[in-house]
Amino acid sequence: MKDKIAIICDGISFMVKSLANNLWGLDFEVKVIQAAEAGFAQTLAASKYVFVYVEDYNEKINIAVNKLREVYMQHMTEMTLFIAGDPNGFSGVHRLISEKNFAAAFPRPINLKELSSTLASIDKKSVKEKTLLVVDDDPIMLQIEKGWLEKDYNVILSGSGMDAISIITDENKKVDMVLLDYDMPGWSGPQVLEMIRAEERIKSTPVMFITGKGDPDSVRAVMELKPEGYFLKTTMSKEHLLNVIKEYFMVHKK
Repeated sequence: MKDKIAIICDGISFMVKSLANNLWGLDFEVKVIQAAEAGFAQTLAASKYVFVYVEDYNEKINIAVNKLREVYMQHMTEMTLFIAGDPNGFSGVHRLISEKNFAAAFPRPINLKELSSTLASIDKKSVKEKTLLVVDDDPIMLQIEKGWLEKDYNVILSGSGMDAISIITDENKKVDMVLLDYDMPGWSGPQVLEMIRAEERIKSTPVMFITGKGDPDSVRAVMELKPEGYFLKTTMSKEHLLNVIKEYFMVHKK
């Protein structure tokens, strides 16, 4: 089965047709789409690669890129973005979707050899390569969170604050985010966060709390340490947690 490519544009110009024909020639299934077309989001969701072709950054392209951003948030682990066309219009796209989220840019006139080489050799770094450390003294909660996260992320489980610190400070392990309980025997969640923020090598590691403590004093004490999120176990849903984590990695993509 051929990989699918969607080309987003504001009109089917000679340059867009040329790009589509070239991609067909590289043995891809290509669909040229505009924001107003029926099935726009479905076409994007089914595509492995998406090209945003900009000839003039106008309202039509603005609407299309806004819609793309919504779809990309849901499918960023399976989708690779490219931008092509007039470089003067690229900045408008990047205001909505960070330049870091595009695998490559192809200013016109498009170099077909470069395009072919990029598509053939691209080594997409998926969100699956991100590692989350989940810290909770409740083994049932650990397994619940693991079940929610393991499809998209590598997951390390820890049952205590002391164990969590030993993992995150281990130079042979790479932890991209910590999901941290508040109340735990020994070192509490806030204490663990304080230790992370005090250690130069790991102080920028994002930390989100997943806890049953929702009283104002507890929340206020943690907010002073500037965690990246705070979720109550009683109200948190799988979908909301996954969306927040995906958005964090999208905005802070390296």
